Amino acid sequence: MTCNEAARNDGAFRRLRAFHTDGEVVELTWVVGLFNMLNRIHDALQLDIEAPAEVDKIRRSRYASPEAVLGYVRRALALADSRTQRAARRPRRPALRRARRRRRTK
Repeated sequence: MTCNEAARNDGAFRRLRAFHTDGEVVELTWVVGLFNMLNRIHDALQLDIEAPAEVDKIRRSRYASPEAVLGYVRRALALADSRTQRAARRPRRPALRRARRRRRTK
């Protein structure tokens, strides 16, 4: 029913920890492990999780190459970074209130 195919990959683990906290790594591991377990149980019991017609739709769906996915992620991160930088340049609300009060008193 099961075969341990996991191999220790220190490089992948270092890259994962560069972007996630220890708690997030544990949570990701639990989620992946849970779905791995469910898939193995369903396979062993020969259960269809989805109707065969739905599975066929997925198989016929568009393939995204790793390069396309990486490009998408890079564009999304650049957009998020630019929004963060713009937000950091905006004055905070308390500063705006103080400035308005100063204008009223003059």
